[in-house]
Amino acid sequence: MTDTIPVPAATDAPEPRRPSRRGRARAAEGASPTGSGSMVNLLSPWVVEENRVHQLRKRFVVAAIAVVVVMPLVWVGLHLEIIRSQEELRGDQAVADGLQAQIAELGPVRSYSASVGVRGALIGTTMASEVAFSRALTSLNSLLPDGVVLDSTTAATVPLDEVPTLETAAACPGPDPFGAKTMAGCVTLSGTAPTREAVSKLVMALGRSSLFVEPFVETTTTDDEDQVTFSGSVGLDPLLLSGRYAGLVPESAAPAATVTPSSDTAAQDAP
Repeated sequence: MTDTIPVPAATDAPEPRRPSRRGRARAAEGASPTGSGSMVNLLSPWVVEENRVHQLRKRFVVAAIAVVVVMPLVWVGLHLEIIRSQEELRGDQAVADGLQAQIAELGPVRSYSASVGVRGALIGTTMASEVAFSRALTSLNSLLPDGVVLDSTTAATVPLDEVPTLETAAACPGPDPFGAKTMAGCVTLSGTAPTREAVSKLVMALGRSSLFVEPFVETTTTDDEDQVTFSGSVGLDPLLLSGRYAGLVPESAAPAATVTPSSDTAAQDAP
């Protein structure tokens, strides 16, 4: 007895082909997420987390490399800037040392210049108010009426102020102590006259002169010989300032004062 093996019948239908990768991708794209053909992620969660950690490590490595590369460049730039600043500082210090040496050499010149300035100021305050007393006394003698004799005369300077003060008025009393005029000096005089009229003529002559201001006779007395004894004072106009040091004294050192004649400059000095 023999066994027989059945042989399948041959068919003309071809075998089904395996879809290619491109076809699978297209099928996956065309498949609906909610349909039966949706893709399913078969990776385990720890694999996904490991991929994320790996990406983070890559980013940290790139950042570390960037820091390692950039930091030396920044340090080199700062170091070069510090070196340049130090060189500039040394140059400025050298210039400053040179200037200090020059200043030290010019120290005596500065001291001498300061002393000259002090002396100039002293000359300005002292010599600028110099009064030509000789001219004043000569003019005073020419104004004496007949018979009037001066026994004593005393001349002195007074503060040359634009606005006379009570101290100036007290130094050289005038007819009106509250309306004193600007004056450069004062002459105190005393003498004798034949009559009070002669004394009055002297006062009027001094008042008309352009070189004198505010003549004032304080007292008059008559003795047994019918002579009048008088005493008084008269101020000296700023026109009597000598001005000899006007070109030698700096304007900043000279005292400020407005020198104006107290009367008409065309007035005659003669009685």
